[in-house]
Amino acid sequence: MGKTDLRLEAKTRLNLIGEDDYRSYSQKISQNLLDVIPDFISKQKKTNVGVFSPIQKEPLWFESFNDLEYSFSCVHMNEDSSLEFYELDLETIKLGVDISMPIDLRKVEVCPDIILIPGLAFTKDLYRLGRGMGCYDKFLKNFKGLKIGVFFDVQKFDELQIDEHDEKLDMIITESKIYK
Repeated sequence: MGKTDLRLEAKTRLNLIGEDDYRSYSQKISQNLLDVIPDFISKQKKTNVGVFSPIQKEPLWFESFNDLEYSFSCVHMNEDSSLEFYELDLETIKLGVDISMPIDLRKVEVCPDIILIPGLAFTKDLYRLGRGMGCYDKFLKNFKGLKIGVFFDVQKFDELQIDEHDEKLDMIITESKIYK
């Protein structure tokens, strides 16, 4: 199955998740993230977690988080499709931040220690299928921190078409499992 067909199938699966399950699964994903992330944080400084503001049924990864544990930076996509991360407070992220972040929110650019990465599909082999622009793959190519995919179980596929530019993640978190 080609990437276009896989994206359609993944979107169909996501649309089958009801609102109650969406909230419940997101809560479990958030708790799983909180169980894993402390193993990778620095004791010397507050760890910056690069995140996304969920769209189109992406997991609400932040359900169990608070600003006291970590500093957060949210992804911004430039006109050339390159990504940058800017410090933002968790409450602003929860309200929703467009991937083309308004200039007034882009005050302090940072390189996160950990990045949470959305997508449409994933495999147990830690590959993901995004929305088709390759933005995250380009960014992740030179990223030295921890790369965590955030997905629902229904987004797992046995196989994805993997191209040479597709970047492997370090782990994937779902509501029921942590893939490493």
